[in-house]
Amino acid sequence: MAGDLRGPGGKGLTHPTRPGPDFIAPEWTARLALLDTLWDLEAEAVETPNRRRGGWSEVIRHTLPGPDGKSLELYVKRQSNYVHRSWQHPLRGTPTCARELKNLLRCRDRGVPAAMPVYYATRRQVGAACAMLVTEALSDHLSLALLLNQWYRPENATGRTTRRTVIPALAVAIRALHQAHLQHNALYPKHMLVRVVPDRGSGRAPTVQVRLIDLEKAKRRLFRRTCTLRDLDTLNRHTPQPSGTDRLRFLKAYLGGKADRATLRALWRALARRAGRKPRHNRAALTI
Repeated sequence: MAGDLRGPGGKGLTHPTRPGPDFIAPEWTARLALLDTLWDLEAEAVETPNRRRGGWSEVIRHTLPGPDGKSLELYVKRQSNYVHRSWQHPLRGTPTCARELKNLLRCRDRGVPAAMPVYYATRRQVGAACAMLVTEALSDHLSLALLLNQWYRPENATGRTTRRTVIPALAVAIRALHQAHLQHNALYPKHMLVRVVPDRGSGRAPTVQVRLIDLEKAKRRLFRRTCTLRDLDTLNRHTPQPSGTDRLRFLKAYLGGKADRATLRALWRALARRAGRKPRHNRAALTI
């Protein structure tokens, strides 16, 4: 299949007609030739490729020497005719990973913890609009989905202690996103990555690092409350495990200095109302 664009499945997008990237992180400039080879890389997709409107999008995982010479795992999102159409681009549209890059750069500029973009480029091949976005894979992080399944097992004696530290850190990361007036629009547990670094021997709480990923659907909103209600409703309905105490801990950390009793109660009730309006099979946490 090398040299064509008949569909995803691990084959590369070869023989591009447009040289040079649209974006490359400054520290990766010396590795440009290596990054360009990812167009041709043959590898298995990490999950089933997405298909719509005659196009496709797939993500592969690959290791390259990083700027410091050490091996670094990367996520490589490759697309063909996989576009978002808007009033600005109603016919040809723009690659969805171009939107994701824009949102990742907004996060970087506003101090929102998100995946770090490495490289982005577009190509045209056999009449198809191709795009590729490369980000750091954050291999030392775990998804919130995995952590939730671990924390609430009866045999997990350390789960309560860990989540008391991690849950507020998650809330602070989401608050930073919303303070930038960015609405994630797909705030599922699998799109929140966490790294817990124990502070061994000191008795202090572990250091928690959070990164938000998969921001291709994120949108800028005029009002922060719009971001709050949409994203927290999504997260609430897709996290059935946490107790009421843990949900309260999350909301207090999210509100920060505004966490007075009346504000906290109002947000709690607003999310409960939204959860109650969803179809029964999708109501994971009606008692928030």
